[in-house]
This record gives sequence, structure tokens and C-alpha cells, in this order.
Amino acid sequence: MTVIEKTVGYRLLILWLGFFLAACVPPAPLLTSSPTAKIESKPGVKLVLGEQALWNEYNCSSKTLPFIVIEQYDISPPVVRPGQEFRYHFVYAACTLSHQKTIKGSLARKIYFKGSLIFQDTKRDFLFKPGRWDVTALVRVPPKTTPGTYNFELTLKSPVTTITRTSLFVIQR
Repeated sequence: MTVIEKTVGYRLLILWLGFFLAACVPPAPLLTSSPTAKIESKPGVKLVLGEQALWNEYNCSSKTLPFIVIEQYDISPPVVRPGQEFRYHFVYAACTLSHQKTIKGSLARKIYFKGSLIFQDTKRDFLFKPGRWDVTALVRVPPKTTPGTYNFELTLKSPVTTITRTSLFVIQR
């Protein structure tokens, strides 16, 4: 058994275990935020570490600026039912040139099922701010969604870099 087969098998086992913990919530359209979601962190953007502290941590004076990196990325829960929400979360760090308050970029979200793109949206005016930032958003699965394994793709683009992260999630009835 290859490393990939073991990894996929392990992820599927975790996804199946998560299925037994899933609970139903009322149906709503895809990609909407809900203030009543029962997910561990609320949607929004929070400063984790200020610009100067991050500058020192990353030794940004030695980097090509502006500099952006995703430090953390995850979605949860890994198994949902139609009508439920899942959370996607990432933490990014950014160092900017001294005259830049922000770096204009974009944030794209895509969902694939059996290799086919079934949903896509892009926020073209996403502003990367200097420092370390925690970003959380919710995605609601439509009530008539076909059960199966889906791939959620997050892409952050700036004038200097493109960063893509993907995660699998399972929709079960």
C-alpha cells in the first residue's frame, strides 16, 4: 500500500467517524454566513500578531517584499449533511513595503465533485494587511446536494504570489 493510499484511507476513516457526530440544521443556500452556526469559531478576520512583531519573527528585511504566506489552513467538520455548514479557516502572515498599508489581491473559493467544478466565487478586492491574520468563514451545503466526497479549494492571489490549499470533505445523508 502506497503512502498516498494510506493517507487517503486514514482521511476517509476520519471522515466516516465524523459522520456519526454530524447533526442536521435548517437548509439554506450555498456560501452564506450564519450568525447562529454551531461551529467552534465565529466568521470574521482577527489580528493575531502585529506588523512589527511579525516583521521581526520572519526577518522580513531579508525577504523580497511584499511577502505573504499561509501558515495554517483547515476545514471542519470533515463530514456534513445537506443543509449543514462547514467552516474554512486560514491564518496568513504578510510583510509589506514601508509605504504599503495593504496589498490588494483576491480570494477564490471552488468546490469540485468527481473532478468537475460545481461552484466558484471570487472576492477580487481582498486586502492583505501586514501582520498575522486569522480568517474564518462558513459554507452552507445546499439541502439537495448529492452525497459523496468533495474537494474545497481556496486560492489567495496577490501581485507577488498565488497560494492554493485544498481539503476534502464528505457529504452524507
